[in-house]
Amino acid sequence: MPRQPLPIGTWGKIRTDVAKRDAKGRPIDHRAQAYYRDHDGRTRLVSAYGKTKSAAENNLRQKLQERAKTSRTGELVMAR
Repeated sequence: MPRQPLPIGTWGKIRTDVAKRDAKGRPIDHRAQAYYRDHDGRTRLVSAYGKTKSAAENNLRQKLQERAKTSRTGELVMAR
């Protein structure tokens, strides 16, 4: 049985990985990614970066919340 699609205006699991390392191999930049279902029904990958894993996740959550707010604005037109 196939998985249910994300509800419109929501996102899936947040994944993080190391985006950049210094010369000694220590992580200096992290990337967080999640799929977001836009109000047009399309699912898109959204990314954000931060110095630490939690900073990247927080930046992504803020970006996704702003995206959810701005996507809902618009004019509703009644068809006749």
